[in-house]
This record gives sequence, C-alpha cells and structure tokens, in this order.
Amino acid sequence: MINPHPPLTHFPIAFVLLAAAAEVLGLLLGTDKAARFSHLLLLATAVLAPITYYSGFWGEDFAKFVAEEFIEKHEALALLFLYSLAPTVLLSFLRLSTKLSAT
Repeated sequence: MINPHPPLTHFPIAFVLLAAAAEVLGLLLGTDKAARFSHLLLLATAVLAPITYYSGFWGEDFAKFVAEEFIEKHEALALLFLYSLAPTVLLSFLRLSTKLSAT
C-alpha cells in the first residue's frame, strides 16, 4: 500500500509559496490579476491542507521507524500551518473583495 502523505505535502507548500510570489508580483506590477491568482491559490491550499493533514494519520503507520517525538513535532507544525492558513485566506478574501468593490 502507498503512503499518500508525502506526495500530498508538496501541494500546500508550493501553493502558499506561489501565492506569496503572486502577491509580490502584483505589488510590483500594480495589477489585480496577481491578487486574484494569489487568492485562488490560497483557496486551493485551504482545501488541500486539511486533506494533507489527515492523510498524515494514515501515513503514520508507514513511519514506524521514525521516533514518536519527531512525529508529534511534525503534527504540531502542521496544525500551526492550518491555524495560520484560516486568517490568511480570510484576509485575502477581504482585501480582494475591497479591491473589487472599489473598481
């Protein structure tokens, strides 16, 4: 059986990094398209991150050779990521809706 957790972890990380890059690009170019793209990436991350988080519990069976303290730290960091993602998506939505209503 294949552990789904390792391949899934790449998507939320990549999407958050791309969203940050899109925000910077949008600020440099002064375009709203980058903000919209960034918002879509954050929404995709908000959907994929919980799936990735819970796949880790299934994948834990495959990591019996890893010390429990490392797994617990990994889980704590994943929860921190999830908890910080919610206000980030909310702020992105508020900023985008404010920009759209101003135009």
